[in-house]
Amino acid sequence: MTKRHHEGPEHSSLSKSHKKKRINSFPDLSNNPDNNEFNILQGYRTIDNDVDKQKVDSTRNADINIAVTKLNDIDSLFNKTVGIQANRNSLLAYDSRAMLNVSELAQISIRSLKLNESKKLLNCDDVVNSMKKWMLEEYLKDNNIEVEDDDSEDLSDHEQNHEEDYTQDQFDEASGGNNDTKKITQREKKRTALAKYESFTDFFHFNWYKLGCLYKQVSLKPNLVEHMLGPLDVERKKRVYTAKTKSDVSNSKSTTAEKITNETLNDSVSTTTPEQVKLCFKILKQKMGYKSINLFKFIIDPESFSNSVENMFYISFLIKDGRLVMETDPDDGFPTIRLIDRLPKDSHARETEIQRRIEMPLNHIIFQLDIPTWEKLIKYFDIKTAFIRR
Repeated sequence: MTKRHHEGPEHSSLSKSHKKKRINSFPDLSNNPDNNEFNILQGYRTIDNDVDKQKVDSTRNADINIAVTKLNDIDSLFNKTVGIQANRNSLLAYDSRAMLNVSELAQISIRSLKLNESKKLLNCDDVVNSMKKWMLEEYLKDNNIEVEDDDSEDLSDHEQNHEEDYTQDQFDEASGGNNDTKKITQREKKRTALAKYESFTDFFHFNWYKLGCLYKQVSLKPNLVEHMLGPLDVERKKRVYTAKTKSDVSNSKSTTAEKITNETLNDSVSTTTPEQVKLCFKILKQKMGYKSINLFKFIIDPESFSNSVENMFYISFLIKDGRLVMETDPDDGFPTIRLIDRLPKDSHARETEIQRRIEMPLNHIIFQLDIPTWEKLIKYFDIKTAFIRR
C-alpha cells in the first residue's frame, strides 16, 4: 500500500509534465496573419448577430447607446484590417454589411428623439416650465418674488462627497459605461427646480411680448404694414317678409302630357351608328360598284365639317370588318376605297381566299382632319356636293 501511495503522485507528475509538453508543442497563432483575418471575420459575424437581436430591444427601449457601442466595435475591427497584407475584399464586404445593420439599428433608435443626457425623450413639462420661467422674469422682479432656483451646474458638497465614495468600477456600472451619472443628477436637479413654476397659471403674469418676438425671430416671417384682410364692414341684412299669394286654379287652363306612341317614338329617335354604316356601304355600292374612289371625295361634305368627320368614322368600321379595302392611288398617291372583291365560285379557291383574308395583317392608320385641312381638300378636289347625302 505504501509503494502504491508513492507511485501515484509520481505518475501524476509525469502525466502533467507530458501534457504541458504537448501543449507547448502547438505553434503560436497570435501573430499569424491568417488567424487575425479569421478573428476579424468572426468579430463582424458576432456584431451582425447581436444587432439582429438588439433591433427588437431598441424598438422597446429606444436606446441609442447600443448603436454607438456597435459602431465603435466596427471601427476597432476596421482599424485591425489595415495591417493585413492579404486580400481585404472579404473583410470590406463584412464591414459594409455591418455598417448597414448598425445604421438600421440607429434609425430605429433615433425615432424616439432622445435629446437629453439620460438618452430619453424630452419631457413636455420641462419645456413648459422652462418657458414659464423665462416669461415670468419681469413679473417676479417687479413684485419682488423670489423662487428658489438651485439648477446650478455644480453639485452640492454632500453629493460630491457621496460620489467620491464610489469606486471607478461602480461608477461605470451605474452610468452604463458612459460616465453620465453627473449629467443625469444635474438634469434631475433642474427638473426639480423647474417644477416650482407650475403654480404660476395666471395669463397676465407672463410676458407674451417676449414670446412673440422670439417667434418672429425664429419663424422668419415678413413684417406687414397692415392686416392683409383689411377692414371688414359687415352689415346685418334686414329680413323682409312677403305676403303669400294664393293660386287661382279656377281661371287657369288645364294641360296634359302629350301621348307618345310607337310611331312618334321612332320618328324622334335619331339614326344609330350601325344604320349609318350600312347607309354608307349601300351608297358606295350603288354609285361605284367595285370601282375605287378617292377617300376624301367620298367622305367630305362641303357644307358640314361634322358630317365629314362622321363619314370618316363610319368608313373605319367598314374597313375594319373587311367590307372595304383602302389602297393608294398610283397616280396622285391619295388614299382610295373600294368594295372588297367577290369570293371565287370554286370551293377550294373560295376557302383559300377566305383563309388569306383571315391571315392578312391589319394596319392601323390615324387621320387628323381639322377645319383648315377640310377647307383645303374641298378646294383641291373641287367638291361641290356631298357624295353621301342624308
